[in-house]
Amino acid sequence: LSARACAARAAAGELWDVVVVGGGSAGAAAASRLSEGGRRRVLVLEAGGELEPSPLAYVPIAAAHLQHTRVDWAYDTTPQAHSCRGLANNVSQWPRGKVMGGSSVLNYMAWVRGAAADFDRWRDALGVAGWGARDVEPAYRRAERCFYPEGSGEEEEPLATGRGASGTVPIRMRQPSLRTASARFLAAVEAKGVAPLVEDYNVWPGGMPGAGHTQANIGEGGGRQATATTYLGRALRRERAANLRVLTRAHVGRVLFDKSSGDRGEPRATGVEFYAEALGANAPLVARLAEGGEVVLSAGAVGTPLILQRSGVGPRELLEPLGIDVVVANANVGANLQDHIFTPLAVLTNTSTLGNHAITPGAIGEYARGATGPLASDLIEVMAFVDLGTHNETRGAPDIQFHFVPSRADPIYCSAMGFNGTWCDEMVKADAAGVDSYLLLPTLLHPRSTGTINITAADPLAPPAIDANYLSDQRDVRALVRGLQLAADMIASSPLREISTGLMNCVNWPQSFVDKTGLTSPESSPNWNLPNASDEDFWEEYVRTFSLTVYHPTSTCAMGAAEGDSCALPDLRVRGTRGLRVADASAMPDIVSGNTNAACIMIGERVAELMLKDDK
Repeated sequence: LSARACAARAAAGELWDVVVVGGGSAGAAAASRLSEGGRRRVLVLEAGGELEPSPLAYVPIAAAHLQHTRVDWAYDTTPQAHSCRGLANNVSQWPRGKVMGGSSVLNYMAWVRGAAADFDRWRDALGVAGWGARDVEPAYRRAERCFYPEGSGEEEEPLATGRGASGTVPIRMRQPSLRTASARFLAAVEAKGVAPLVEDYNVWPGGMPGAGHTQANIGEGGGRQATATTYLGRALRRERAANLRVLTRAHVGRVLFDKSSGDRGEPRATGVEFYAEALGANAPLVARLAEGGEVVLSAGAVGTPLILQRSGVGPRELLEPLGIDVVVANANVGANLQDHIFTPLAVLTNTSTLGNHAITPGAIGEYARGATGPLASDLIEVMAFVDLGTHNETRGAPDIQFHFVPSRADPIYCSAMGFNGTWCDEMVKADAAGVDSYLLLPTLLHPRSTGTINITAADPLAPPAIDANYLSDQRDVRALVRGLQLAADMIASSPLREISTGLMNCVNWPQSFVDKTGLTSPESSPNWNLPNASDEDFWEEYVRTFSLTVYHPTSTCAMGAAEGDSCALPDLRVRGTRGLRVADASAMPDIVSGNTNAACIMIGERVAELMLKDDK
């Protein structure tokens, strides 16, 4: 047997106090904290492999290049009825990390806590006690090690109250330098009164609405800091790390239960069944819990509901036809799927921007010497969080986020986003011609449209059915139209107007888009001026054609009030069971205002906090 096969069998022969399923953003944080002190025996089961040393996993500008590789689950949604008309087969591609560190290895590294109002709404409106802003802020501080990069002139600046200075995850507070287009965008935000310019959008209160430099989980050396390094790597180096075991290429099929445990009639988790790649799909193993042990599902907003459903926890009408015995019937497992979507504008510009062309020998040398230059950029150099008043239930939090990417629309983005051939053709032509562009991405922060994630068979290797149900609620369309109208207004006004020369893809719009908008553009014209910002019919069709995921699925095993019927309770226990919790993006009662990685890490910190409190 190989060493990996022997390790899998050894893990199956022992008893564990905690089995964490998934070594991603939340799971790595949870496992690291739970193993501190050396008293609990913690096993992490990760379906992907180790995080191997690679420039693609380290250099910030290479963020898109790991998609569609062996470290990506490479999910697809089902064909979307109301959106994604400009994407191949009306499908939105969903990259998710299949590697130690999970999606913190694939994402664009933005560190956004969300608005304080998000968490106060969890507590007050949604009844999730113990999850208000004051409750979760200490977990954020434990995670954060904020710093200003050398050469920024702010290295000695004190951090704002409430930010972490000595935590586990390095947070670069500013870009080492800004492209001209990024600086112009911030000036346009200020000139138009879109949002105030703020030093720190993560400060509570006062950071949002606001605009400024993107904070990113990038270390002092200029590289991505995934949780495989910041949490699990750190934990495994501890002197007493013998109590922590990490098993990679171990795919969990289901949680096992004792239905006669006598715990108020609730079935108790006794372990998990998993498949070690080294032993094949026909040789399942079982990782068993010691008495009083717990399973923590941190397989993400896709993986966690799938494991629960295969375990018999989920909608009865889904499970019974698949031959799965129902352990706990709960229609909310796999429901309430929420995701941020954005509608990209690729704008041609007369100023120099980033992209593959920027990876030159000189840029490589600059990065190697001082972690500066184009390679040190996390691409989303600046952001703005804006309250347009489109979502009354989330007042106090922004409803639109602008990601600003001063980069050519390189063909790699075409592949990563899944646009159809005509859009891709234009990207390739522009890149080959050396035409610079920037991307302005209005993002819907609080969608009313919700979807589902469900298993399609009892087989753990069967692909899931992911129906994001994007833009099924017309109010979401109206909110994105407002965001696009504001974007168009900024592009057409000083100081962005002076560097903006047209919109990408003036000739080969998808035919369905041309038919519905009546858009015509002469073949001889290389550029096309933006339509009038008030043309709502045009912008609505634009939204339904070009909107796609920002890679932030959440809420498929959401927490809810103790007396309700949600999947999870406020202490993250799976309702109707004992010894089983969920801790990842799936547990969010409602999606947060901004990029979700930081909130996932916070949830990992919180589940450890809650479990340690229960031990005491």
